[in-house]
Amino acid sequence: MGRKVGISYANHFDLHKHIRFNTKVVSIKYEGPSDEEIQSWDLWGGNGDPFGNKGKWSITTQDLLNQSIQVMEIDFMILCLGRFSDVPNMPEYPEGKGPEVFEGKVMHSIDYSAMDYESARNLVKGKHVTVVGFQKTALDIFYGVFYCQW
Repeated sequence: MGRKVGISYANHFDLHKHIRFNTKVVSIKYEGPSDEEIQSWDLWGGNGDPFGNKGKWSITTQDLLNQSIQVMEIDFMILCLGRFSDVPNMPEYPEGKGPEVFEGKVMHSIDYSAMDYESARNLVKGKHVTVVGFQKTALDIFYGVFYCQW
């Protein structure tokens, strides 16, 4: 997506107030049940549901202009790392420290994009959602999540 198109899109949907420019994601970590508790479950969440609501994601960002640090707690994260690039960017996590231990929902943009409107709406409605990325797919998903909150 060209720069002018991206700016026009953000202006049209009043997205600038929700975007942090000149900001780097320093860390994303899961905060929830202990490894021992998770390992004791027969199934994720103890009820067969792979994503519950006990845990949160803690995202640390750094403002690149003044070097300030901000930590946010979120319920839901969508990674938009390059569906339209030559090779999809798949994040790597330390063993036992990735999405498999998070009781919230973590998904790649490819999976989110494959959902029908009603399923996507029900998934994000009323939740704190973070979209990680900045190109076409991230902007499309961001708008969709924003729209579903109303």
